[in-house]
Order: sequence, then structure tokens, then C-alpha cells
Amino acid sequence: YLSRQISQMENLQQQGVDLIIVGPISFKGNVAVTDEIVKKGTPVINLGQTSDTKSWLTTVLSEDYTMGRMVAEWIVKDAGGKPVNVVMLSGPAGATWTTDRSRGSHDVLKNHPNIKILAERWADEDRSIQTQIMENLLQTFPKIDYVIGVAFPDMAGAADAIRAAGREGKIKIAGSSLDRAIVPYMREGRVHYAIAKHMIASGRAIVRMAVHILNGEKKGPRLIYAPMEGYTPATLGKLDIKNEFPPEDWRVPIR
Repeated sequence: YLSRQISQMENLQQQGVDLIIVGPISFKGNVAVTDEIVKKGTPVINLGQTSDTKSWLTTVLSEDYTMGRMVAEWIVKDAGGKPVNVVMLSGPAGATWTTDRSRGSHDVLKNHPNIKILAERWADEDRSIQTQIMENLLQTFPKIDYVIGVAFPDMAGAADAIRAAGREGKIKIAGSSLDRAIVPYMREGRVHYAIAKHMIASGRAIVRMAVHILNGEKKGPRLIYAPMEGYTPATLGKLDIKNEFPPEDWRVPIR
């Protein structure tokens, strides 16, 4: 993923674009390409993630570490002090966003001796891969109470494996991404907690910052934190879906 993104950024700069908006794959790995592009005169701004350099101008940020904590805190509250077992499907290894979410969950759960992390698995966000991983975990551990996921493929993959194993109602899934595709799973009670990141609002904010920068206004805020809220099946009706997700027929315009 990182090498592809670096290549895409370099290609855009060579095409002579006026500004690049990027969601950095890696806090460290995006530094060199960002510095190089900015040095050549093309401003770079970030959406969703940041990178370890001062050359980018602004970032609209979803705090992944906080997401990890929010998921774990929901499990702590839901468990109510009872002894419970947790498995973690933490997404691609080495990505900053997955590492931070994992760290946030660990930092909360380590303070609760009633909660045991049985296993943590790292793999690409491919639903079939995540389903297979969850199937193996179900075979290995006879008692799993909670699954922590980071995105739709692992949350849905876990739900599919749990249903196939006949263990629905015994295992709860909590994840840090409330995507459109996960909404039916929550309505059916197959996913029990997910975090809405209000990405449409974040997208609007980063485009506004791009316009300001292109108009010569380069002294805006360096960090803009996106709001986040956790939802359960019982509270999902309060989510403003119309303003949370793009229209279903919308596609990214490619030029």
C-alpha cells in the first residue's frame, strides 16, 4: 500500500497539480515523498492521518488511538466486571492507523484484569481472509466473548464466521469504523458497537482548507480534529445517515 501511494503522489506532482490531499499510509513512511513534493512547490495536506514531518500544511485528523480506547471502554462497560475473553482483528500490520487503534485498546484493557486478550491477528482488509482468521480463532478458543475489529472486512468477516459456527448471541463485535456497509449488521444485532467518524464533514473541512491554501491563505490551523461518536444497535437510529455517508450511487470522479 505504501509504495503504491508514494508512486501516486509522485505522479500527481509530475502532472503539475496545484495541491495534493492525501491520507498517509504511514506516519514515518510518507515523510520523504511529502518533503520532496513540498520542496518542489506543491503543497500537501492530510486527511484522516498525519505524517512525521513539518512540511505538510494542515491535517483533518481522526484520532485512531482514541478510537481504540473508545472500543475498549465500551467493552469494559458492557462486560460489567465479569470475566470475559477478547480476540482482536487488527488489520494490516505496520500501518500507523491500525497500530494506533490496537495500542489504544491495549492501554485500556490492560487495566482491567477481568478482561483477557486471547489473541491478536494482523492481516490485510480482505473479508475472506478475515473470515478465515475468525474461523480459526473460533476453533482454537471455545469461549470468546468479544471481537475487536478496525474496519468493515474484519467486522463482517467475524460476523459471518460466528454465524456459520452457530455462536451468534454468544459473541459481541465492537469496531472502530461505522461504514455504510456495517449498518445492516448493526440493525440485525450482529455488530454491537461501532464508531462514526463523520467523514463527510471531514471531507468538507479538508477541501475548505485546500481552497484557503490555493487562495494564498497559508496560516490556517495545522490540526483539525474530526468528531467521533460510538453507536450501538439501540442508538443507531440517532445517526444522521444522510450526512454520514455519500449517496449510494456516488462514485469517486476519476480524471
